[in-house]
Amino acid sequence: MLPLQSISIFLLKSVLTCAIMLLWYLVALRSRRMNNANRIYLLLTALAGAVVPLLHFEWHITTPATTAPVIRMMEISGIATVDETIAEHIHTSLALQDVIMLLYAFITISLIILPLLRIVRVLRIQSQHSVTPMNGYSIVHTRMKEAPFSFMNKVFWNDGISMDSEDGQRILQHELVHVHQRHTADKLFMQLLTAICWLNPFMWYIKQELNQIHEFLADEGSVTDPDTFARMLLTAHTKGKHTPVTSHFFSSPIKRRLTMITQNKNTRYGMLRKALMLPVLLVPIALFSCRVSTRITPASVTGNTVTLVLDPAHGGTDKGAVSPDGYTEKELSLRICRKIAALAPEYGVTVKMTRTGDTYPTLNERVLMANEEKDALFISVHINKVQEGKPIQQGYEYIVSSKSPRIQESRKLASAVAATMGSGGRHTELREQGLHVLKQNNHPCIAIEWATVENAADIARIQNNEQLTASCRQLLQGITTYASTMNNRR
Repeated sequence: MLPLQSISIFLLKSVLTCAIMLLWYLVALRSRRMNNANRIYLLLTALAGAVVPLLHFEWHITTPATTAPVIRMMEISGIATVDETIAEHIHTSLALQDVIMLLYAFITISLIILPLLRIVRVLRIQSQHSVTPMNGYSIVHTRMKEAPFSFMNKVFWNDGISMDSEDGQRILQHELVHVHQRHTADKLFMQLLTAICWLNPFMWYIKQELNQIHEFLADEGSVTDPDTFARMLLTAHTKGKHTPVTSHFFSSPIKRRLTMITQNKNTRYGMLRKALMLPVLLVPIALFSCRVSTRITPASVTGNTVTLVLDPAHGGTDKGAVSPDGYTEKELSLRICRKIAALAPEYGVTVKMTRTGDTYPTLNERVLMANEEKDALFISVHINKVQEGKPIQQGYEYIVSSKSPRIQESRKLASAVAATMGSGGRHTELREQGLHVLKQNNHPCIAIEWATVENAADIARIQNNEQLTASCRQLLQGITTYASTMNNRR
């Protein structure tokens, strides 16, 4: 999967996750005086929108097959060709995706830098005015129209408002609620999430709604009756612009603040509304992060062990093919083989690898390692490189050697693996090539060109852990299918 496709899926899941959770907020929480719970729920919703699309839980149900499967033999062919217009379309598409990715990254970085600049401005204001340390907070004395407002543990005060007056004391108490409840941390957290998920409109809504919840919380801690609250709003009235990373007294719709402060705290079914917050979170997790798959294990293989010798091509100083982005065949083939080896025990397959690190066993050493096994299968994993003048292809190529002492079994092994791995709309073929590790091998043996090094989509499938896991499971399923049919013949 291309990076742009991955980001698109991430954003879609992010939007749907936020939508599901905000539906409960709008129906059961928003108009209720449950401000602490609403604050936590909104932060949890924003976090879920960023994290749930990245979660992946998978359960496998293993079902033994009642009969041995039938393998359809692939015909050996030459290298197929692809229409030139298709290859050109691939290049154009990739270039366009790179531009879109760069644009997305540019906007994300800009949305991170802008709040940082505002923070620098606030710190500069602090450095230019006198500061009075208090118990757990500090007061910055200014004549700014934006004041009073708070940032971290600082209260920026407009000295035009008497701090000794009754209203002045209530406004100070209002700002201290922002300080003590660390509302600045909420704002910085939301700035980061909206920068990363800026295409998700619900993130912007959550950010705005959270700012209002902060004001409701501060109102609760500083006023006791609507008349006092109205006088405070008039006293703090300002025409200046507000800094988004700070908490301002006069920054939320007055009508909604008045409505919230006069509402009874004893919300009907309040405990139930709060108790259902977590179950609501489980809904998007179940929809977007959980998967149950059924894996059919051939009956004759169940409980038995198949030995598989895996050969990650190249290694050491031999890099093999190198992609335009710098990925090497030796690294990619080793990554694939390690993933197969990690999953193999689930399929009753014991894996032996010709190399487990960045080393280079000679071709003879690889064959000797395989032939030391009494009864095994051999698969060498490669990454293809397009010959000059040939179009870029996407998909798997399976290779057998006509000089192999077990050519027919090798061909059947390739056919079984190809059947379970499928094509996915990609090019797939079986061809003959006299590779040394195949010619001298005593076991059923094949080589797999897992990807084309020039094809970014192929490389992305290997780099994506979820997709690589899926394709490795398919290969292992093909191995157990082959082993099942061979056991039935004995």
